[in-house]
Amino acid sequence: MLFFRYSKKKPPLFFCHLEVHLMQTHKTAPDFAKKFRTILEKNRKTQRQIAVEFDISTSAINRLCKEGIGTENHICAILTKFNLKRRRIIELLTDRRAELCDGPAREIWKNFRYAFLDEDEYLKELSPFPLDRAYASTHLGIHIRDVLSLAEQCGIDNISESDEIDLQKFMGFINAFEDKYGTDARKAVFASKCSAFPPVLLMDFSKAVDVADYIKIDGCVGQALFGLPHMVLCNYAFEKGGSIGPHRNSGGIEFLWSLSGTFELTYSNITYAVKLNPGSSLYVLDARKRHAIKLIGGDSGRLLMVRFYPQHRDVKPGKAMRRVRKRHEQSATEFANDIIS
Repeated sequence: MLFFRYSKKKPPLFFCHLEVHLMQTHKTAPDFAKKFRTILEKNRKTQRQIAVEFDISTSAINRLCKEGIGTENHICAILTKFNLKRRRIIELLTDRRAELCDGPAREIWKNFRYAFLDEDEYLKELSPFPLDRAYASTHLGIHIRDVLSLAEQCGIDNISESDEIDLQKFMGFINAFEDKYGTDARKAVFASKCSAFPPVLLMDFSKAVDVADYIKIDGCVGQALFGLPHMVLCNYAFEKGGSIGPHRNSGGIEFLWSLSGTFELTYSNITYAVKLNPGSSLYVLDARKRHAIKLIGGDSGRLLMVRFYPQHRDVKPGKAMRRVRKRHEQSATEFANDIIS
């Protein structure tokens, strides 16, 4: 709203039109506001506390929480303080901008997903605690998973947010680390400056699943590995004539590469004439369509599958429907046997 000094004269016609225009074009970003409120709640901060801490008026914070309206500088300052990753802040800002736009601009900004600025930023996404400490751990032969497990035993759920860790718990964690790995390892990993180690991470996949729990496979075993941003890795070992039955995934682009053996692809009921031979070409396909793979050349075969999800950063296993179905079938059979007996 525009305010004028009291005057018997009417305000200029231009300002009247501008005021009406602003009222008509007033837009809100309710989805962003909801996410912003959730972030405040997660960090146990009230609107008043944020206003005092950042020297922002309470009405401005209220508009951000209620309508998603406010300056990007205020938003970035607050989210950065909460240790949100750069890419997450950018995605929140672009989602908000999409809500505030119309027409082609909305479509351009909608569902924008930021990739990675450089190698360091991607590696930070993989590491659950500061990179320099993770590099030191790897250099010393200490698994990151073991460091996390030790931290959890000391009552630390999130080791990456050092500012939020209770000092007594943190000192207990350092002492436990020294007891397990020695004084030299403790000095290397927890030094005030820890930057002399090569950028190499010893990673463990957060989840490994048996492919047979999800899709029908014959004469074949496979494992799917989860934990990398946007990506799932699968490796298959085939017996002669083994196959991966027809299936489709909820999303993703699949890259199929033969390590040994010749494979045949059937996609949307079309069997492709060009076969997948070891060490030559690879198939790239939309995994949302029904597809199947069969070993047609060789007494055995090895197949590498990489599935890339452009729109999903945190990819997790879905419900193992085949395993659930098997359990239901077994329960039904046992129930029928009980009735018969």
